[in-house]
Amino acid sequence: MKGELPLMQFGQQVAKEISNPIKAETFTGPLARLKHGVELSKRQCMLAAGLAVQVLGQKLIDNQEVMARMSNMLMEIYAMESAIVRAERMVESSHRWAQIARDMTELYVNESWHKVHGDARMLCADVVEGEALRHALAGVKAFTEFHPTSSARLRGRIASELIQRGIYPIEVA
Repeated sequence: MKGELPLMQFGQQVAKEISNPIKAETFTGPLARLKHGVELSKRQCMLAAGLAVQVLGQKLIDNQEVMARMSNMLMEIYAMESAIVRAERMVESSHRWAQIARDMTELYVNESWHKVHGDARMLCADVVEGEALRHALAGVKAFTEFHPTSSARLRGRIASELIQRGIYPIEVA
């Protein structure tokens, strides 16, 4: 609310993108699909957080549930993006654990994207209702082009690789 994080401006900017959301083709590299997922998560978060700021104004600070949802989304997004950066560096340097890092990152983004999406929807419901809620949810839905992969297959692939190697990669890359 001090203007240190311009949530209202971000929310308004994202609202303008609803009719033309960012496309997967915008991203490149071995983890392009995951980068797209994180970018969509950011937009869902900013749209919902911008709505909360717009509706609640200064009262936002006193609303612990709304603040908790916003914090949860931001932490998930930060963790997803951090995992992508680390895994991408490992892939680019042909690190010996690169494939496992890639699979673990995909698993994490695959699971966390849905957490952010759910929190964005619930944050909207926490601050508006009726027609305004339907409109807000349609906005959030505009940023749902991320398609999940099978978490079960990813877990199986990770487990098989770790069993085959007989070691768990706890080391600094």
